[in-house]
Amino acid sequence: MNNKMTDAAEKLDFETASRYRDYIGAVKSIINREKVIRFTGMNNNIVIVEPLGEGIIKLFLVRRNKVLFSEKYYIEAVNSSNILKQIIKYFHNEITDQSAVIAKDEIDEAQIIYSHLKSSNCKYAVIPKQWLDHDG
Repeated sequence: MNNKMTDAAEKLDFETASRYRDYIGAVKSIINREKVIRFTGMNNNIVIVEPLGEGIIKLFLVRRNKVLFSEKYYIEAVNSSNILKQIIKYFHNEITDQSAVIAKDEIDEAQIIYSHLKSSNCKYAVIPKQWLDHDG
């Protein structure tokens, strides 16, 4: 489609070129939405760390398309304590399991989280299953 768009533009057929541009945009949108759906479905429980500078991070706990927790911490406090695991266990126990199917209204919220992760210097990890066990 890119080649056809370029060919049409070179022939000064801008109407056809703009149609191909729109087709390309639609395909990219569908592909991106599929990536978001896959990411959301595979990462039911993730922890996100965003460096803010001067030894400070922002910690997020996300379940599917919802930010359950966000707070700023000094890196030393997180490294020297078991705070991360405690936060994860607390918030995981507070919510109920969700359907494996991702609802249409969840996609927009998940898109915001996914876009932020891909465009910033955030790092994320899937929370280990054993951290979520009530006995673990």
